[in-house]
Amino acid sequence: MKKAYLALALGLSLSASSLSEIINLAQSSNLAQISNMQPQIAQLKQESVNSAYLPNLSVKGGYNYHLLDPSILTPKQSLQILASIELLLYDGGKKEASLAALKHLHGSEILKNEDFKNSLALDISRLYFNFIALNEIIKAKESQINYLQNALDRLEKFYSAGLAAIDEFEAIKAKFHAAKVEALSYKQKQDEINSKINLLTNQILTPSSGSRIDEPNLAQGSNKTALKVLEEEFKASREDIKIAGSATLPQIFIKDTYSIYRNDFDNDFSSLDPRFQAITPYLDTIFKKRHRTNEITLGFSWKIFDFEATSKEKQIKQIASNQAALNLEQKRLENRINLQNLKNELNILKEKINAHELALKAADSSYEAVFKKYEAGLSGYVEFLQALTAKFEAQSGLELSKDEYEIKKAEFLYENGEEILKRVVER
Repeated sequence: MKKAYLALALGLSLSASSLSEIINLAQSSNLAQISNMQPQIAQLKQESVNSAYLPNLSVKGGYNYHLLDPSILTPKQSLQILASIELLLYDGGKKEASLAALKHLHGSEILKNEDFKNSLALDISRLYFNFIALNEIIKAKESQINYLQNALDRLEKFYSAGLAAIDEFEAIKAKFHAAKVEALSYKQKQDEINSKINLLTNQILTPSSGSRIDEPNLAQGSNKTALKVLEEEFKASREDIKIAGSATLPQIFIKDTYSIYRNDFDNDFSSLDPRFQAITPYLDTIFKKRHRTNEITLGFSWKIFDFEATSKEKQIKQIASNQAALNLEQKRLENRINLQNLKNELNILKEKINAHELALKAADSSYEAVFKKYEAGLSGYVEFLQALTAKFEAQSGLELSKDEYEIKKAEFLYENGEEILKRVVER
C-alpha cells in the first residue's frame, strides 16, 4: 500500500515486471540518458576540431578620434574595417593526428555507452534474481510459520488440558515467533532490493518471477566491450605522440586581408604659398581620405628551439601510451582468468543445485515421517523442530543456489562481451 501511495505521489507506474522489461526500463532511465550524451559530446569535439582547420573569416574595425591636435601625418579622425580569410596549409601532421585521436575517442565513448547499458543489465539481473530468490525463501518461511502455528494451536489445547509439558509449549512458541521475525527480515531485504531497482529504472515496480538467463556458450571467445574501449584509448594515445612531435615542424598558412580606410587629416592645402600650389595634387594623394587595400600573405612559423620542452612533452605522451598498452594487456589477462573462474563456478553450481534438490527431497521425506510420529506422540518436539528447520534450510539452499547460478550466467555473458538483454528468456 505504501508503494502504491508513493507511485501516485511521484506520478510513476506500479506494476509487476519481468527481467527483460526491467532491463529495458533501466536502459532508458536518467542514468542511461546521461551516458548516451557522452558519445554526442565526443562527436561534437571531433566536428569542432575538423571545422577549426577549415578557412576562417574574421572582421574587425574601429573609429579613432584625436582630442589633441595631431601631427600633419596623423589624421584627426579615422575609420577602418578589415576582413581577413586564413587557411592553415600544413601544421606538421597535427591536424591528421588530432582528428584520428578524436575518432578513436569517439569510438571509445560509443563503446563505453554500450558497456554501461550492459552493466546496468548485469546490476538489474543481480537484483532481480536476489529478489525472486527471497520471494521463494519467504514463501518457504511462511510455510514453516504455518506448520509451527498449527503445531502451536494443537499443543496449546493439550497444554491447557495438562497433557503437554511447559518446555515443549514454550519451545514451539519461541520457534514460531523467531520464524516470524526472520520472515520480516527477509521482506525488509526484499524491499531494499526493490528500492535499488526503482532507483535504476526511475519506476515503482515489483519484479515478477518467470525470467531466466539462457545457457551461455562456454567455449565462445571473449569479445568484452571494456577491452575494446581500452584498445580505442590506446590507439588515441599513439596519435597523441604524433601531436606532440608536430610542434617541432613548421606551420604554413595563407591569408588574404581586405582593408577599407577613411581618414580626415584636417589639412587645408589651399592656403599654401602659391609657389607650392603645384604639389597640392601629390599632397591630396598622400593624404587622401579614402583608400582600399587587398593583401595576400603566404607565411610560415617554425619553433626551432624550446629548450627540449617539446621533446619532454613527446616523452610524456610516449610513457602514457606505454601505460595504456600495459593496462590493456593486464585487463585481457584478467578477462581470461575471470572467464575461466566463472566457467568453473557455473559447473560447480550445477552440481550444487542437484545436491540441494536431493537434500530437499530427503528433508521433505524426513519431515513427513517425523511430523506423523510427532502427532502420534511417538516423537519429541526436538526432533520435530529439527526436521522442520532442515526442510526450510534445504528449500532456502536450493533457491539460493538457483539464484547464484542465474547471476553467474549473467556475469559470464557480461565478461564475455555478450548483450545480457538478448539472452533473457521469459516464461
